[in-house]
Amino acid sequence: MPDTVKLSALLDDSRSAIDTVVAASTAESGDRVAIGRALALVGDSIQRGIASACDQDLGELLVSGWAKAKELKTYADPIKYPPTTIARMVLGKHTHQIVIDPELTLTINRLPMHNLKLLVEFTATLKAAVLVIQAGAIKGFELGSVVLAARLRWGDIALPLNLKEREITLPGRFPVSPPRRVAT
Repeated sequence: MPDTVKLSALLDDSRSAIDTVVAASTAESGDRVAIGRALALVGDSIQRGIASACDQDLGELLVSGWAKAKELKTYADPIKYPPTTIARMVLGKHTHQIVIDPELTLTINRLPMHNLKLLVEFTATLKAAVLVIQAGAIKGFELGSVVLAARLRWGDIALPLNLKEREITLPGRFPVSPPRRVAT
């Protein structure tokens, strides 16, 4: 089991969703035929750009979301939880929304021709998690499995992205280094 799970490694071939979004984005352009042809030629580059933007650790993104939760605020109180106390917070089934916003630009002869502002939205449903908190910071977490869905959005258009795995099992403990401070 790898120590990290990169979102980019979970993405499968999504060229049809990318082509649909690119076609919609060029419909608003003044020179949509030329831009559409150029974008069709670089579709694989767009897919690589999306994968590059998604080259982020799932665990780190989850911890970042948990650290902002108001429910964890009390763990930052040194009176209730002295710095030497290690607390465990058990989380039941819950869902995280992870949004990555790559902005890709079609450039021809070093001239920017077309901006493509995209959103890649991941929904991660965790069946259970345990957070290990000490001195007001998340030091680690334990997970069972995560069910994932992803979609590509441009404006009002949202299309599902293919994933290599929809459910991944992450048994074990994962340290958070450096520990992530909870919001106060």
